[in-house]
Amino acid sequence: MSESFRDRLRRLRRDEPLAGVPASSEPRPGGMPTWLREKLDRQRDPFGGILAKPNVTPPPTTDRQRTLGDPAHVLQAQRSEGVFGERVIHKADTVRHGSWRLGDVDGAADFARLARDPALADFDPRRAVYLDIETTGLSGGAGTWPFLVALGRFTDEGGFELWQGFLRDPAEERAMLAEVADRVGAADCLVSFFGKAFDKTRLEDKLRQHRLASPFDDLPHLDLYHPLNRLYTRRSQWERVAGPGRPPPAAAGFGDGRLNTMERELCGLQRVDDLSGAFAPAAWFDYLAKRPHLLEAVFEHNADDVWSLATLTAHLGRSLTEEDPAGRPLSGPPVARALGLASLFRDESDRAREREWLECARARLADLQQQEPRGLALWRADNARLCGDVDAALALYAELLGELDRHSPRIEVERAKLLEHGRKDLHGALAACESARSHATRYGEGRLRSELDRRVARLRRKLSLDEPSPQGAVKRSDSEGP
Repeated sequence: MSESFRDRLRRLRRDEPLAGVPASSEPRPGGMPTWLREKLDRQRDPFGGILAKPNVTPPPTTDRQRTLGDPAHVLQAQRSEGVFGERVIHKADTVRHGSWRLGDVDGAADFARLARDPALADFDPRRAVYLDIETTGLSGGAGTWPFLVALGRFTDEGGFELWQGFLRDPAEERAMLAEVADRVGAADCLVSFFGKAFDKTRLEDKLRQHRLASPFDDLPHLDLYHPLNRLYTRRSQWERVAGPGRPPPAAAGFGDGRLNTMERELCGLQRVDDLSGAFAPAAWFDYLAKRPHLLEAVFEHNADDVWSLATLTAHLGRSLTEEDPAGRPLSGPPVARALGLASLFRDESDRAREREWLECARARLADLQQQEPRGLALWRADNARLCGDVDAALALYAELLGELDRHSPRIEVERAKLLEHGRKDLHGALAACESARSHATRYGEGRLRSELDRRVARLRRKLSLDEPSPQGAVKRSDSEGP
């Protein structure tokens, strides 16, 4: 045959070399599936880009230079399973990423408590692997490729190594995944951002497809998304205590919990000309189709994500002390952090520390000349009650009764319990129960109304027993024996 297979394929696909661009590099083993090649052809437009389709993000408006061929410094790695591309970057752990150094992580921090995960009791951030991936889609399965996998780790020499495994061809997937499994398995724990729901799950799907053992089984996993969102997003705490419609102060938390929000506000990182991960699939498809692509920007975005994992881990570890490595006040919205930590200790039933952080949140709002939300006052009242401080709880509940809302029935019920059992004031308890019953009717609390009917009847019987009869004898209830 006078015409090679690749030349024939190029002719059938109508691929013409671009002016001034050298011919394709050496052929690689394997090949991409026919359906993927057809998909790439359908997406080709006369200008060499990607057509705007519902499942393909259109090309971004950016000054970044498109390139051809492999991204810079990507070398070929060889394993028994095959070959794939990889790039390795070494940095000293004293290098700053934003306003934090990579090595500011604190192994003595209470990550198990902050993440609410006992498996992290022995978590050491310097023995962890930091994971971030770029894929062709959000769903799992055979049709989604994790074409770029980044793993960061601290080295014994005082540095930070960033390894990026890259699929130069879909056929290289098994070999790259085998390398990822070995590197993850060598670590003591895993750090990611939303990785429990995405990065880890996507890799586990692919490992199963290739019948490779998963390194994630029983590996402690710090997913930064969850503890940072509990500490710093408004919807986590502020909107619960303030209710809808009240404009939040800046100190009350962020409007979203995205990685770029956290790294900007907590670690001072301002990315310049960053290419969003949403454009990563189009860049990889352009690369596979040998069109000019933006993969260099995708690699940089992926690397920044991993370095941010290290600095955000350092920030999270200092949440309880609220001081950065230099002893300065920790960055981030202070009211939101106080509410988040109060919630943490509430769930641990540590009422004393919960109370400390609630008072801290209240004082910080006062410094900002912000009125205390009703929900926060109710939270403080409940905490005082659970701490056994009857006087403080009754005083706080009484203040809250100055405004009627859906919480009023429960407030009166709690007052009734405190008056009956704490103060032994049965008349006051009965009055509170009758008031609660009235509020329950007003706010449609049918089940609570039934419970209050029983409580009122019980208190009335108890009062009748305690009241002396005209002859000086104590009355008995009908249920009592002779």
